[in-house]
Amino acid sequence: YCANTPYLLTSQGSSGSDRRFLDAIACTLAAFRPETKQRLIERGLLMPTVQMILRRCYQPVITDKDYLRGKAHPVVFDGKRLNATAMVMLAHDMRPDDIPPLAVIKVLEEDQPLVGVDYFDAGPREKLFDTPSAIARIMRSTAYRRRLVVSAESSEDINDRELTFHWSVLQGIEEEIQIKSLNKTSSKVELSIPHHPRRPVQPDSKMETNRVDIGLFVHNGAYYSAPAILSFQFLDNEKRVYNDDQQIVRVEYSSAAKGGNYTDPAIDTPKNWIDEYEYDDEKRLVGWTRRRGDSEEHFTANGELVTKWDEQRRPIEARTVKYLADRKDIQFPQLVQVPGDDTVRYEYSSESNRIGRVVQDE
Repeated sequence: YCANTPYLLTSQGSSGSDRRFLDAIACTLAAFRPETKQRLIERGLLMPTVQMILRRCYQPVITDKDYLRGKAHPVVFDGKRLNATAMVMLAHDMRPDDIPPLAVIKVLEEDQPLVGVDYFDAGPREKLFDTPSAIARIMRSTAYRRRLVVSAESSEDINDRELTFHWSVLQGIEEEIQIKSLNKTSSKVELSIPHHPRRPVQPDSKMETNRVDIGLFVHNGAYYSAPAILSFQFLDNEKRVYNDDQQIVRVEYSSAAKGGNYTDPAIDTPKNWIDEYEYDDEKRLVGWTRRRGDSEEHFTANGELVTKWDEQRRPIEARTVKYLADRKDIQFPQLVQVPGDDTVRYEYSSESNRIGRVVQDE
């Protein structure tokens, strides 16, 4: 799964594994006091509240602190770990003036990587979806970190109780993920997500993942909300190397057809090449070399294919490039590189300059 959402329950196991969930939810719905259930229905909060109850009563969750961690919010739930009795009791004890709040998130700012420079695909495809309580990104850019500013200020409590805001890493390398509060209540934060290679879902798990999940929870003094979740999926069909300055040095792209790890073609168009990046003495990107077997091509820092060099082997002429999805093989689509429409010419301000500037574009 490339995203985690608080809208959907997925059961672990084969057909019939969902029956435990259906039974537990039916009992929970029957356990609400009539006046509480009616208010939940009127305000569209019935299923968010059921989600909170199921997750809070999940057997690995003992305390409120546990509820704010990943053990309460897996993508796939084990029906054997449901606690239907606890769910019924929690629902029955809920009063109309203690209804859980609703967590709502919105991205205010985020990095905007360039297709053909920061990543390669048949168009802009980092944004998977934005909804009020679930946001998902596919982390294609070669930048080591991804920055977002996220607001939870639209979160609400139907009884106008004062809310507190709690952000936590549900899945990922917690010590490397930065969550910075931008106001006193932490209703607005800045997230900084570093590159995550494949790793176990939990330290003792045989299941592995390339995804990072960050959860927002709001509390109204009586209950926590169901989570709002931001998911960041890193691609499993590429191998990256960064230098000590967290600059990209090398990326090897391998499709499943060529022996690479499988990645759903609905979220990434597979490709097969190696890019090796070059920097000048001031640590500025000069360009990269693309290798396919014994052949190699050279690209400017702007992503154009070099066609002519000067005596110091600096690009003086280059051709723009386009990337298209070749879907002739439905099972194994592939990203192909084709010439663009423009020729670009460069000049340099000094003998030592290696970046240059565009002087003509035709």
